[in-house]
Amino acid sequence: MAELYDFMTSERYALLTGRHDAESDALLELQEADKKYHDKHWQKEGLLIRSIQKVKAEIDTAVEIIIGGSPETELTK
Repeated sequence: MAELYDFMTSERYALLTGRHDAESDALLELQEADKKYHDKHWQKEGLLIRSIQKVKAEIDTAVEIIIGGSPETELTK
């Protein structure tokens, strides 16, 4: 028990626990930065997907009008 007490009150123990805390904090900061990057990236992807879908809908409507149908005909099918 005395050896454990000596270790836990030693400078080495303080240095090791300090490193442990610092590296844990650094890892959490890295995860937070990574999450922010991915959230922003996924938001941009979502905007692009919706934009592509709108363009496709406009193409479908234009083709339908050209071949003699009406946009409403497509919506009721």
